[in-house]
Amino acid sequence: LVLGTVYGDVHDIGKNLVKTIFQNNGYTVYDLGKQVPLQKFLEKIDEVKPDAIGLSALLVSTSKQMQYFVEHARKTNMNIPILCGGAAINSNYINRIAKEDGIYQSGVFYCNTMFEGLKTMDSLVSNEKSKFLTQWKEKIENWKERPATIIDTSNLPKSNITPVIPPIPPIVGEPIRLKSEQIKMNEV
Repeated sequence: LVLGTVYGDVHDIGKNLVKTIFQNNGYTVYDLGKQVPLQKFLEKIDEVKPDAIGLSALLVSTSKQMQYFVEHARKTNMNIPILCGGAAINSNYINRIAKEDGIYQSGVFYCNTMFEGLKTMDSLVSNEKSKFLTQWKEKIENWKERPATIIDTSNLPKSNITPVIPPIPPIVGEPIRLKSEQIKMNEV
């Protein structure tokens, strides 16, 4: 697995967990680090010929790099599965980029957790790979993007609660004076 956090993103805790889980399960992981440009991924892919690529993104703004990678892979007829994970993405996003401009045949997989990523990787290197990819392609072909949910607030119950105004503490006695002020007052 060639693994990295996409360009522009400095977050690598999730990526590091993926690396540890994969290595502990017998996989060789080439960790490119964080803020990895597309070219660096491509150079490592040419060098080591991995079974899959792992892209991580924590930020919504950097998750666009995943789309750029898939677009490049599609245009250059790359034949490598792409595993995508991170807080910035969801299955809707990954399915959309997998399907746009024709399904990316090697697969673009949303891995919500490191264990889901491991399960996906296990399927990709197993004897059942072709069956796994066929099922994935059927799922993507039939997938329809869920529209954004709009909440109609007119039907929500109205609140009868009046706002609580914090009490104002009473002023009691004289203001507190420092010892130096008391000495000066006694001298007068």
